[in-house]
Amino acid sequence: MPTPSGSLPAPVSWPSSTIARPTKRAPSGLDSTDLGAADLAGREVDARADLFGLGVCLWELLTGSRLYTGRSEEQILDMLLKQPATAPGLKVRGIPEALDRVVIKSLAKQPNDRYADATDFFADLNALARAEGLNVTPTQL
Repeated sequence: MPTPSGSLPAPVSWPSSTIARPTKRAPSGLDSTDLGAADLAGREVDARADLFGLGVCLWELLTGSRLYTGRSEEQILDMLLKQPATAPGLKVRGIPEALDRVVIKSLAKQPNDRYADATDFFADLNALARAEGLNVTPTQL
């Protein structure tokens, strides 16, 4: 969508490091926007790290703000590792509690507390859409 001045916004660039590979250690030299909590803690990562990243994107889209902000990269990394995410509905009125639960589950610090895979994540989003009376196809979700 063009901006008010008529120009197109810059395209979004997704870092390739957000695609987790099973049993790999997190690479060094990346910032907190590239990594999930498991990556930053030096634990082995799997596809659930991508679900964490998806949760961050969803949280930020719903609220219009960054999940964690701080005065320094180190402070943000510390929050990412230690501070549980707040439900987006606490920041923006009107977000269904079921959507809050989906987002918070995807942002769990421990990978075992997140969705096992994208199929489970999609199933909860699909159930939420149906419960809210939305008639959407899987590609529209």
